[in-house]
Amino acid sequence: MRGLLRGVRRALAGGGRFVFETRNPAARAWERWTPDRVHEFTGDDGPVRVRHDADPAPTGDRVTFTETYAGARRPRPRVCRSTLRFLGTTALDGFLGEAGLAVAERYGDWRRGPVTPACPEIITVAAPRA
Repeated sequence: MRGLLRGVRRALAGGGRFVFETRNPAARAWERWTPDRVHEFTGDDGPVRVRHDADPAPTGDRVTFTETYAGARRPRPRVCRSTLRFLGTTALDGFLGEAGLAVAERYGDWRRGPVTPACPEIITVAAPRA
C-alpha cells in the first residue's frame, strides 16, 4: 500500500486528486457474511449462487472469509479464500501522510453523505500535501 500511495503522489499533477473507496470497519460488514445469505446472479455460464462465510473474529484489522460460487453448469463449487484489511480513517490518514498526501474531502457514500459508523464505505479524496 505504501508503494502504491507514493506512486499516486508522484503521478498527481498540480491540483490533482486521488479518489478511492475503502470498507468502513465500524460497519462490521463481515458479520453479515454468513452462509445463509446467498446472492444470485446470471453470469456467462448461467445462474450462479454466491455465499460468503467470514471467520467469526477479525485478526486485528484483517478479516478472512470464504466465497463459494456454485451453479448448474459448474461441475463443482469454486471456493476462494481471501483476507481483507479494514482500515479506519486514522490508519488511512497515516498511510496517506507517509506518502505526502492529505485528505481533501471524506464521505460515507458516493452521494457525499457523512462518514458514520453505519456507512459501509469510506470515500477519500486525497491531494498532495502543501
